[in-house]
Amino acid sequence: VVCLEQPNAGNDVRAYLRYRGRVAMGDICEDVDNLTHHMEGCDRLVHLAGRYSFHDKADTLIRVNAVGTENVMKAAMRVCIPAVHVSSSTALGRQPTPFNEHARPGPDLSHYGLSKRLGDERVRDLRVSGLEVTILFPGAVLGKGDHQASAEYLRAVAEKPFWYGGHGFPFFLMRKRPMTYSHVLDVR
Repeated sequence: VVCLEQPNAGNDVRAYLRYRGRVAMGDICEDVDNLTHHMEGCDRLVHLAGRYSFHDKADTLIRVNAVGTENVMKAAMRVCIPAVHVSSSTALGRQPTPFNEHARPGPDLSHYGLSKRLGDERVRDLRVSGLEVTILFPGAVLGKGDHQASAEYLRAVAEKPFWYGGHGFPFFLMRKRPMTYSHVLDVR
């Protein structure tokens, strides 16, 4: 297992590599050659890196979630390894009905959703060029250990009325903005 850590990002990924593996230093937005070097000898790629924010400017998010994703996938192509690209259900945008694996992107919900959609488009273009890749579109899983939004979502669901906004998702007001959630029936 090789885990890429961005220099000076303030993260320590060593805790995630308890059993085996090594940490490689690099930036997905800048150096395809460095990414390629670190992927040599690997037999597959799981791409989880990205920037999650509903407050950053579009160009910041696009740099990481589209350009960075493209760089990672180009490096995987160079070393001929299959890849899994973990995107976001937000990349599918506003949908007229609940969506499934056949859904096409609708209007963007945010700059974050736009950046993820653009990254997915670049991955699909590389697939046409020969990249072996699977793209996943997970929704939000809320619960223990998520100190970002879970408490706010759950409090809002418990205390505030919600309604269907005409786009296939229940919405409620949180911090004076409409928000949505994804329901998970069974997570093991």
